[in-house]
Amino acid sequence: MHAIRVGCFTIFILVIVAPATAQDAKKGLPALAGTWKLADVEFVEEGPDVPANLPRWVIKNDTVYYGGEALAKLTVEASTTPPTVDLTFLASKRTYEAIYAIEGNRLKICVNTESDAVKERPLDFTVKGKENRRLFIFEREKAGAGDGSADAPGFIGVQIGKGKDEETVRVVGVIAKSPAEKAGLKQDDIVLKVGATAITDLKQCVDLVRQARPGSELTVRVRRGDKEQDVAVRPRVIPFFFLD
Repeated sequence: MHAIRVGCFTIFILVIVAPATAQDAKKGLPALAGTWKLADVEFVEEGPDVPANLPRWVIKNDTVYYGGEALAKLTVEASTTPPTVDLTFLASKRTYEAIYAIEGNRLKICVNTESDAVKERPLDFTVKGKENRRLFIFEREKAGAGDGSADAPGFIGVQIGKGKDEETVRVVGVIAKSPAEKAGLKQDDIVLKVGATAITDLKQCVDLVRQARPGSELTVRVRRGDKEQDVAVRPRVIPFFFLD
């Protein structure tokens, strides 16, 4: 309240500060818009490597696109310090609390990986001693850059492990609705070849699948029981797996 004295009268003026509007909450979205390449992911312990040709995050309005499809919805509050963002992944319907910072052409997002239990939004960008945090570091791509889908690592949707003899590669599981399931690969198949290359270990098998381009046809030779057969699989874009 402010007071103004006019002659022998004092006039009191009540000033009301309006609460932040939804428009205020959205003001951080334009700064996030663009195409972002994932450069690194920090874990409290050693995590999986980031493939060099992973599809980009393309942020338009409040949506993150990955591999040409909507991946997540963003809810941004840019007026806090640090600014906050909630990421709601559409496939899993899970919401992760996070904070973000834009430093030049670099975007940092620190995420609490707990989406179902008691939530605890990060207050800083460190993962040290924080098992439930991931720190994503993105680099902004130039305007007009593609989303990287065409050159992305291939994904067929199998879990593999060593066979009973410890010298073969076995299909441990097949992910539901994956290219592998659609093609007819089954649990306990022994992987003999990927393309024209004979399989000798787990890493080699993974690398060969990732070298296949999404949408191409990949022939996987397996032994099922006493018979060998070729299975034609069409890889798709590797999922964004760093919050699994």
